[in-house]
Amino acid sequence: GGIVIIMEKISFFSGGHKISGYIRIPKTDGRKVPGIVCAQGYGGFYDLEVIMQDIGDRLCEAGYASLIFYYRGLGDSEGPKGRVIPVEQAEDVRNAISYLQTRKEVDPNNIGLYGTSFGGANVVYAAALDKRAKCVVSTGGIGDSERWLKSLRRRWEWMEFLKKIDEDRLRRVVSGVSQVVDPYEIMLPVPSTMENKQVRYGFLEKFGIKGYPMETADAMLTYKPELVADRISPRPFLFIHMSDDVTVDPEESISMYEKSKEPKKLVVMEGYAHYEVYKYKNPVGFE
Repeated sequence: GGIVIIMEKISFFSGGHKISGYIRIPKTDGRKVPGIVCAQGYGGFYDLEVIMQDIGDRLCEAGYASLIFYYRGLGDSEGPKGRVIPVEQAEDVRNAISYLQTRKEVDPNNIGLYGTSFGGANVVYAAALDKRAKCVVSTGGIGDSERWLKSLRRRWEWMEFLKKIDEDRLRRVVSGVSQVVDPYEIMLPVPSTMENKQVRYGFLEKFGIKGYPMETADAMLTYKPELVADRISPRPFLFIHMSDDVTVDPEESISMYEKSKEPKKLVVMEGYAHYEVYKYKNPVGFE
């Protein structure tokens, strides 16, 4: 719609790590605009400029400044490579709010959060802790990571997985080192996830990420944003989930929705799968 978007590569600090991201700002002749922090999913397997740029662009066209970034340890952000710890990612989201507040183009009192997939969990957790988040949108989000990881496994696989986590926890406390595993050993992939296997692994390789530590799995067992979802009220809360999502059961958003307070809304996109909210996968689903 003819809006001029200014895009800039930026950085800010979170937990002592330099975080790398991109800000998009609509040209408004000096008028301050609301800002949106966009949080990506499980570890950002894709280049931000592939998976989140379309959301950033579209929000910008609608008159918002949008910020997309790599969590610590991922992409070209600093931090231990591949160390994905959800509470730390939620802290990165909160520091992204602070960064937007430092921008002269952004109204510091008008900042919202948008997250997809695991980012949908992180924005819920961040907003529950941080009153500066004035509204929250969670798409294909996760209310209870333990329940989610369990839903991807048969019972014997789940028991084996828990045993591995226990063993690593003991080894880690003595040695200070967590075993590094393929990220898909933690989030068991569904067949459609593996279609772009080479793209995904190529991306991790590009940034020198060998895998994720078992500590990631351990941290996920206790990460249950739905337990604090009721703290977001009276700020508005929108849940979007895809009816045919086999990566994250729609039950995750429904459960979060049920546990949160008004004003809230749940939208189920009939006939769409998990990744079909991204433009690269399905432009119609994205719209």
